[in-house]
Amino acid sequence: MISLVNFVKFSSILISSRKISLSKQSDEVTKIITNSGYKAEVHKVKTIDDYELTVHQILPQQIIDRKKCVFFMHGLFRNSADFLATGSQIALPYLLADHGFDVFLGNARGTKYSTKNFKYDNKSKEFWNFSWEEIGLYDLPPMFNFSLEKSETEKINYVGHSQGCTAALVLLSENPEWNSKFTQLHLLTPAVFLHHAKSPAYKIGIRLQNFLTRLHKIDIGMLLRFGNQMQKFSKNNPKTILDLYKQITCKIVGTNKGEIQLSLEVLKLLSDFMSPTVSANQLRHFLQLYESGKFQKFDYKTRNILKYGSNEPPEFELKNIKVSTYLYHAEMDALVDTKSVEQLAQILPNVKKLTVVPDYNHLDVMLGKNCRKDLYENMLKDLIE
Repeated sequence: MISLVNFVKFSSILISSRKISLSKQSDEVTKIITNSGYKAEVHKVKTIDDYELTVHQILPQQIIDRKKCVFFMHGLFRNSADFLATGSQIALPYLLADHGFDVFLGNARGTKYSTKNFKYDNKSKEFWNFSWEEIGLYDLPPMFNFSLEKSETEKINYVGHSQGCTAALVLLSENPEWNSKFTQLHLLTPAVFLHHAKSPAYKIGIRLQNFLTRLHKIDIGMLLRFGNQMQKFSKNNPKTILDLYKQITCKIVGTNKGEIQLSLEVLKLLSDFMSPTVSANQLRHFLQLYESGKFQKFDYKTRNILKYGSNEPPEFELKNIKVSTYLYHAEMDALVDTKSVEQLAQILPNVKKLTVVPDYNHLDVMLGKNCRKDLYENMLKDLIE
């Protein structure tokens, strides 16, 4: 993993001075956007440690007097396309573009649309030597700076899902000067305090920790291909697709008490939109949060004394985060428990609202068919204040 000691204090200054490379070529996400009747652009941004990241942009549908910029960041195994999966009548990015927002959607290193490093091949161990800590410290700043410059605005509104929340809180706690660049934070199912989570994924992960330490990346491409094959076999039998989601995915992300929120159309897109590969250290770091009950830096075990000057990894200073913050918890979320979000709300200094969405799971807040009326319309009201 990249040493934080050499970068943390000066990362913001150095990153902001980096030249931004920009491209307006089309890709599958911009095609999704344009096919929905919106103008789209795709841009390339370079990080201080030589990753090339993709930022997708939805241009505002109307010009308003006071320009506003909003940036979306995805979760683990996901990418920018997720925020668009429910279509133009539901998805939040389209709703915000309709109301004059310049919308940017980021893609973290290693995801489907950010697979390039100018020094390392993306199959190498060096390429995958990061966790979500580096995503927060090194990926977000250049994407934010680019979005602010492109939109000609001074401040950014942020919408993160799961790991997208984790990364933003890392940046703002480690580099408090970034607080002045934000208007609002909207954190959907923030993966921060995980000790109370009930998902079997954590317990399975703990048992596999020794195995994970020998890996530099986790590739679920074969599993996704299997899922796609199952969908092809089931295309004339929607019940099979729904049953697979209920019996497998819901066991991990949370089971709805009533009807499931994901439509058949979104379920068919779910595996197509996934980023098949993540760093093993991303998973290990989340497992460390689950075990410790703390929001802390990566635990190097016996090497902590060399990395941090202490036997235990330091905790992130969440009290450094002064931005107006809106928290959203899904009632049936198995990955991020109610107690976890309430704990975060008690620590962050400027929480404006904690919203609990009834009978939603971890994915529903982004992919649910009723999201616009249950969640997004109220988010819009807060964002246009």
